[in-house]
Amino acid sequence: MQNRSFLVTGGTGFVGGSIAAELINKGHKVVVVSRNDLSGERTFRSVKMAAEGLGLKTPVLGSSLNVYNYDDTNEDSFLKTLDDISENNQIHAVIHAAAEMSYSMQLFQKSLLANKVFTTNFYKKVSDCFKGCERFYYVSTAYSTGPVDFPIEEKVIDTQVLTNSYQSSKWETEKSLFTESQTNALPVTILRPSIVIGSRSNGWAHSKPFGFYMFLSGVFRAINKFKKNYLKVDLIKDNYINLVSIDQVNEAVTSLISSEKNQKKLEVVNLVPQNSENNKTGALLKLVGNALEAQLECGPPGSIQEKLLNKTIQLNKAFAKHSWNFKTGNYRRITGKEIRALTVDNIKTTINFYYRSNTLK
Repeated sequence: MQNRSFLVTGGTGFVGGSIAAELINKGHKVVVVSRNDLSGERTFRSVKMAAEGLGLKTPVLGSSLNVYNYDDTNEDSFLKTLDDISENNQIHAVIHAAAEMSYSMQLFQKSLLANKVFTTNFYKKVSDCFKGCERFYYVSTAYSTGPVDFPIEEKVIDTQVLTNSYQSSKWETEKSLFTESQTNALPVTILRPSIVIGSRSNGWAHSKPFGFYMFLSGVFRAINKFKKNYLKVDLIKDNYINLVSIDQVNEAVTSLISSEKNQKKLEVVNLVPQNSENNKTGALLKLVGNALEAQLECGPPGSIQEKLLNKTIQLNKAFAKHSWNFKTGNYRRITGKEIRALTVDNIKTTINFYYRSNTLK
């Protein structure tokens, strides 16, 4: 893949910042559109932190990394910023990783506006104005349908189980992009990573607790506050927890970009690794317990400590207790590569990095 320019959103977040750092490391220029970041320093710090954490080339603000600011209180500011970007850059592809991540259904309307409406308008504007842009990549989630009882195919799915505002608004966004792509020329790839965790090599991850890290934080608090080294967690030991590392996501994105000629006009790619015994809930609980010199097992909560822990994971329990069946194959068809299951050492490294860098300070 020759050196090109890419437009990335979500540069201050874990996934968006890491993708930007990976593209720069491969010699490309990255344009990040960021809200309320007039100097670009906030975005630069995030991408630089990702580059350092992942052992990649350091970005140079104003050279390999350019930040375009928009005012999120002004309805027209974002569209005007895109006009400015299109006039001054030849963008090869867009990677849209920014998202509203609220779980509360009270914020569902906010999530719809930030995810579905914003993304749809963004896609239409890029399609209209970015004449050299070859594809629009949208970072969704493997869990956009909610915990349904059928296999998750690599297509836009008509059925969902509404569980939280983030999941449901992602599903709504996928549906909207599908509809818009039928009449717009710009091809779309919907990326559905599963549970994104830190780097396989050193465990690095963004410091903000989310997803799997909310669980790690809850276990630490339950053990540390009550000085108890045995806990039961209300999960199912033989269910698979589909962990994918941030460097696997980065590799998948760059590999898909390199293989654009193999992609259909609308692609849906489940970025879900192969299942293995290492990714079963019982095995993961054992690794977390070992890191904290404690014993964790699946079972109904009884003690105060166990109830506290289970309250912490309540928001994700509908997903963690569900037996998911993801269909994969599009990534292999397009790139000739596989997303392999994480090893025990990969997972241990991630867990130990989190506790060493955050809760054990």
